[in-house]
Amino acid sequence: MADGTIGACCGINCERTSILSIKNIYNNESYFSDGKPSYEQQIIICALDVLGPAYLYTIATGDACEHIRGINISSCQICEFLFRDNSLTNKLFRSIDQIEFDVISQLVSIDISTPILN
Repeated sequence: MADGTIGACCGINCERTSILSIKNIYNNESYFSDGKPSYEQQIIICALDVLGPAYLYTIATGDACEHIRGINISSCQICEFLFRDNSLTNKLFRSIDQIEFDVISQLVSIDISTPILN
C-alpha cells in the first residue's frame, strides 16, 4: 500500500483493517500485539484463500449475498465491506469454530490423487 502497509490481500483496500493489515515497511511497526497474527486471524485469512470473501460475508451477515447478486461488485469490495466494519469482523470471530471446520473440510476434499507433475 502507499502508506507502507503490507497486508494479506489480493486487492488494494486492506489499509489499516484489523485482520488484513500485517506490518508497515516504513517504520517496521507490526499491527499485531505480539508481532504475528492470532490463530483466529490466521483462520480467517486462510478462509479468504480457500473459501473466498463471499463465504465470510455470508457467515458475518447471515445473508447469502442475495442483495448483491447481479450487481457488479468485486471480491475486493466484499472484503473491504467486511473488514472495515468492526461488528462484522466480531461476528467472524464469534463464528471461528464453524469457519475453521469449513476450511478444513474444503482442504481435505481437494482431489490429490492426480499428480501435479508427471
